[in-house]
Amino acid sequence: MTNRRGLYSFAHLGGIDCGTFRVIGVGLANCLFPWARCVVASRKFGLSRLASTWPQICHRQWLRWDRDKRFYVGLFDERRHALGGFGKIKVLSSAKRIPEQEFLSDPSGFRAGLVVFSGMGGFFSEFVNEYDYIRTVLVRSALPKHTVGLHSSIANSISVHVRLGDFLDEGSHPATQPNVRQSIAWYVHTIRELQTVVGEVRVNLFSDGHDSELRPLLDLPNVRRLFYGSSLADLFALSAAKVLVASASTFSMWAAYLGRMPVIWPPHGRVQRLHPDHWPFEPEVGFEGLPQEVVSLIRRQFDGARETAAAFPS
Repeated sequence: MTNRRGLYSFAHLGGIDCGTFRVIGVGLANCLFPWARCVVASRKFGLSRLASTWPQICHRQWLRWDRDKRFYVGLFDERRHALGGFGKIKVLSSAKRIPEQEFLSDPSGFRAGLVVFSGMGGFFSEFVNEYDYIRTVLVRSALPKHTVGLHSSIANSISVHVRLGDFLDEGSHPATQPNVRQSIAWYVHTIRELQTVVGEVRVNLFSDGHDSELRPLLDLPNVRRLFYGSSLADLFALSAAKVLVASASTFSMWAAYLGRMPVIWPPHGRVQRLHPDHWPFEPEVGFEGLPQEVVSLIRRQFDGARETAAAFPS
């Protein structure tokens, strides 16, 4: 669709948006939901998109001494896809704001204003089949240093995401409650199951926890902990794996959505299917064995990688 002059779009990522930075924001994965809806709607309806305000100041990570302080400075350069700088500030300060649902209920009824996308909405529901476009815009908008994980040997391995940080302790909260940690014992069991299926494959561990909390995993054979320097870089790296062992978090959901690989979810950890038309293997698995169809799929994934490596040795 051609650009509709006078109609702009903006993804409000959370917290208090001051135009150039935010205060008391949310995590990267949660920010990506309004961003993705804004990106898709801007293309569909010909809206002039404003660059999102990624930098933020948030005290919670400092209080917990988290590795990732969630500043989100220097992650993106959206100038090829969106209006930034003074032009952005001018529109933010002067244009009439239109809530996204109001606009989407009657897109042809608006001639001018700023359509604001905010919140997590229905997670991936509104754009689950827009994978190619969203991934392309996200990768092109990221600074190159954050995309190195997409081009590394991580592609022929298993990746594991262990969310601890601000999640609640699993011993004192029911597993069905949101934002509850999955037990380390479950990750140990699942890694051993996968290693039985595919042999001595490298397992890459990504986590916001401390080494002491992750020790049972780090002591397993062929397990190494990785950190690519930022949450965005880790997200891209996770998305490059052959198989993902996920946590019940939106960060794992985005890695699975971007990567389109087989995903092993913990019990009660799969909020929604991310590839309903293309990828049927996204099981929730407890301490029982992996479903046979998933075992077959994972074996094919790694057999194909081995055949390629044999045909084109480095």
